[in-house]
Amino acid sequence: MPALQVREFPEDLYGELRVFAARNHRSIAQQVVASVEQVIHECDQAQRTPEQRRPFTVESLAEREARNTKREEILRRARERQSKLRSGIPEPSIMLAKARAERDVRFDELAAAVAGEK
Repeated sequence: MPALQVREFPEDLYGELRVFAARNHRSIAQQVVASVEQVIHECDQAQRTPEQRRPFTVESLAEREARNTKREEILRRARERQSKLRSGIPEPSIMLAKARAERDVRFDELAAAVAGEK
């Protein structure tokens, strides 16, 4: 990512920037990026003709209902998948008991091999 160094930055403006960044819960670098981005986008919008600007549109009731229906369907499918996954997974205590049993078998085999029993 490119770095930017500004020389001879006015101290009083830097102090204001520090306070402004803190108010917005950002570092000074983050605030500079956000501020520059905002200014560029505002200037870009101001220089466009009214036809080029994005018009403000209000969502119709039908569009809102369609969006909400789609969102509910996505959430329903996600809950369905989640319940299917949960039904196929054993309880954590059972998985832990199996893992410990497998570990103990391997440990016994290794101990026997080291002792020369195998």
